[in-house]
Formats: sequence, C-alpha cells, structure tokens
Amino acid sequence: LAGVDLGHALLRQVVEEVRSEVPGIRTFATLSPIPRLRQWMESVVVRNGSGGGMDVLGREGREGLARALGCGADDALGRLVELVGTPSWQEDDGATEAVRPFLMRIAAHYLVNEKQRQRGDEEVGPCQPPRPLDGVARFHVRNGAELEGLNYLADPSRRGMRNSCGIMANYRYRLDAIEANHVAHEVGGTMPVADSVADWLAGQQQQEEA
Repeated sequence: LAGVDLGHALLRQVVEEVRSEVPGIRTFATLSPIPRLRQWMESVVVRNGSGGGMDVLGREGREGLARALGCGADDALGRLVELVGTPSWQEDDGATEAVRPFLMRIAAHYLVNEKQRQRGDEEVGPCQPPRPLDGVARFHVRNGAELEGLNYLADPSRRGMRNSCGIMANYRYRLDAIEANHVAHEVGGTMPVADSVADWLAGQQQQEEA
C-alpha cells in the first residue's frame, strides 16, 4: 500500500462495496497499528538522555510522569522506556493506569508532530510539505483521513506491545471531506485531528487523569 494511487483505488473499492450493501453509511474508520512508536521512544532516549521527553510532555508532564514512576523528572522518560520494555508489564493494572496519560500523549505527539527527515535516499527539503514519520499515518492522511482517536492497550499481543505499547489509532474517512483533506495534506502537509487527539497533544487529558 505504499503507492498513493494504489491506496486510493483500494479505498474507493472498499467504500463502494460497503456502500452498496449499507447505503446509509457516510463515515468509515480503521483500527490501525503504530508500528514503530516504541522504537522511536527508545531513539529519543538514546539521542537526548533519559530526560529527552521534555519537548513531548512539557515540564508539568515530566514532573507528573516522575511522580507516577517514583523517580526524578530528568529520568522519567528513560524509566518509562524501561517499564514498557519489561515483559508482561501491561498485566500490572497499577502501572498501566499510572502511565496511561503519558503514553497516550507521547503517541499523539509521535503521530502528529514527528515528520520524515528523509524520503528514499533524499533529504526532505524545507519547501516540501511535511509528512508523518509513521508510515501508517502517512498512508491514511495522504488518502484523506482524519486521525480520529487513540486506543490504549488495544493490541495486547506480543507484537503490539513490542511495537507500540499496545496503543492503536483510529483514522476516519468522511466522504464529504476526503478530497479536501487529501489536497490540504499534499499542498501544506496538514494533518486533521479530532478533538480527543488535540486534547492529548495539549496535555488536557493528561492533567485530568494524572
């Protein structure tokens, strides 16, 4: 599905088949993986040290994560990466709920704000529209979808936990907005997001749940 033309063709085929069976449907949504989220988290720690999440969580977020993990703010992201690398950590209800708002904010940041620096063998130029670093997000947004939501521990399989800490994403296709979303992304790199994702990005849900 790497080619956008193939993607358009497949999506249109699926949409038409579903609409022929259920004519009233106007909105379509996916439950999609985030294949390299945890790998990216680890790379942030390697590049910037244990305190490397400062741009993602902000000062209050780092302090909240530190309280949840019982460590210093400068060590919080490193401790989080260690935790999610522990086998079966998701079976500890206390731990999963303690870090939930922070993992969700990190996932939202990764999908929306982290962009490709290279396409193929070429560096991305300053005049080129930014594209999501995440390949699944890139595919859906280029085809006119909106990032609708994030789902915590939606994939508790071994692969799901290894790839994305079990977090999965919803991409919504609204038939009356697909073309406009596609054009906005191709021209300006715009990534439309639902209010729930915007709240994670702003830290609003993090503050409410912490």
